[in-house]
Amino acid sequence: MERDNKYEKKLLFRYCLIEIKSLLDLFDNLQPLVMKAPVYSKTEEIEWRGLLVEEKKEAIRLFKVYHEARNKIYCDLRDMRNRISAHRDVDSWDDIIALWDKLDYSNFNPLLKTIPPLFDYVKDLDIYEWSAELEEGIFAAIGPRINPQDWAS
Repeated sequence: MERDNKYEKKLLFRYCLIEIKSLLDLFDNLQPLVMKAPVYSKTEEIEWRGLLVEEKKEAIRLFKVYHEARNKIYCDLRDMRNRISAHRDVDSWDDIIALWDKLDYSNFNPLLKTIPPLFDYVKDLDIYEWSAELEEGIFAAIGPRINPQDWAS
């Protein structure tokens, strides 16, 4: 549905930015997991989950693009969340008005474009063990086996 009211659009986008800020916090926690994962060459036997050298290089490239875009708007995003959405540190109405003026999709679009390619790439890396509780007391591991040589076929 197309929104005609400019103020309504800003309110909706402000809500989206709060969720985006939460997502960025998760990405900040995800990056060390990827960067600290063991790295193997194609000729090495993988003893545990890890990345190939090429995978690590691509992850570094994608995180670099993400951080370049993130760093340009992060302070504004944090201030919008804290001062406009959470009503913290509201000491100057001129500052609040300036933040509302910056609340425009075009200011955040470069960052938003970096998130899907980065997430799509890192979610498929062989460094995670996803699990789910199917029923009470019944768990399923999702992903390749850990140490497959230790498991019966």
